[in-house]
Amino acid sequence: MHAIRFQFIVPQGSYCIRHHPYLIINKINLMNATLHPKSIIYPNRYGISRVITYDWRQVYLKFFLLLFVSLFFIAMSALGQGPCPGANCNSGDIRITKVELLNADGTVLPNTCTAGSSIPVMLRVTFDVTSNERYGFLVNAGVLINNNSVGTIATCNPATFAQGLHTMDISQYVNGNPILWPCGSTIQLRDVYTAWDQQLATPQHAGICTFMNPSSGAVSDCSTIAPKCKFYGATEPILIVAPLIASFTSEEGSCSNLKRTWTFTSTTTGGVTPYTYTWNFGDGTPALVTTQNPVTHEYAYGVSGNVNVTLSVEDAASPTHHISATLPQTISVTSCCTASTDPTVASAVQSAICTGGSTNISVTGGSLGTGAVWKWYVGGCANGSSVGTGPTISVSPTVTTTYYVRAEGDCGNTTCASVTVTVKTPSSAPTGASAISPIFVQDKVQT
Repeated sequence: MHAIRFQFIVPQGSYCIRHHPYLIINKINLMNATLHPKSIIYPNRYGISRVITYDWRQVYLKFFLLLFVSLFFIAMSALGQGPCPGANCNSGDIRITKVELLNADGTVLPNTCTAGSSIPVMLRVTFDVTSNERYGFLVNAGVLINNNSVGTIATCNPATFAQGLHTMDISQYVNGNPILWPCGSTIQLRDVYTAWDQQLATPQHAGICTFMNPSSGAVSDCSTIAPKCKFYGATEPILIVAPLIASFTSEEGSCSNLKRTWTFTSTTTGGVTPYTYTWNFGDGTPALVTTQNPVTHEYAYGVSGNVNVTLSVEDAASPTHHISATLPQTISVTSCCTASTDPTVASAVQSAICTGGSTNISVTGGSLGTGAVWKWYVGGCANGSSVGTGPTISVSPTVTTTYYVRAEGDCGNTTCASVTVTVKTPSSAPTGASAISPIFVQDKVQT
């Protein structure tokens, strides 16, 4: 370690230093420089000195900032101990393993209900006594629905609990109001404080339940209880197992290759995650079983209008998985393809022509859908030979011919209309002339 030496030169004459105002100020500055030097000459092992510069204001600022943060976290950790802030509640003698949601009468909730409807419920707390017998069990916790605080529960059972699993039912808040659960919402306990005793209550030894005020949930004499307690802080919320209720949203998307894309997002609640989803998209395609969420589906151009989509969900509860009721939802699919309509009639400008002549034939009525054209055939509707496309074509048949026309496009084909063009046979030039019989002329004799 190297010693740091500070050397200062001051004016001689104590009178000047003690009484001259200018020198008094210099003396004060000198004392500050001595106590808080901005630069320190520090020689290293090789005798090479370097100057280290300090800004003592920054040092003090960092020190007080660190002190403030430390005190803040200490205070927050104390506040996070529920009714016993600062208590040493980390024992593992009793652990909450599960909290279930039941009807207020203790029966199982149905897995179908109207979303948002309020249902009176009971919380069944399952806890595991991991050590030998424990005496009494106290619970104090905040209840949150959809992450919003709705009340506090506080109860205590003075019974003796042997090693193993036990349950405790809670059906109201500390203010006496019943616990109401909006169907489909998430419900959880937060800042859960639990306590117990290691010996039986006697006239000389008060039981654990005597420390709790049942009307407010307040716990007294926390120092006596600790460390026979366990606190589940903000990082240990207890999600209450609610009924598995399937729900989903649907959204129509764009077209691709004449197929309409839809996105389906499960908003299922309850049960135990992860979920397995079974989708039926209502268009005759096989059901989709997946763990992915959301999912997309493409509807072919032939599917349009109302389509019934269903979802059922299986959870990961142990030992038996729960399966939700099947949820139907009707969606309206907009086809990416406009179908053509049947032509009304086909006609010719001249229905009869001479050999070597021509005429225009046209289609009337009907409409063309997506990517469709009018297509003309001879020899049969679509099973003959194609002779042209368009609403009007020119033809020059050599014999009487029937023409067929229909719309053909991306969204299918229509029925055919037909028109017949007659070809008239021309006259041929005579090759000669002849009499059928001779004519005799009788001579007259004049007198």
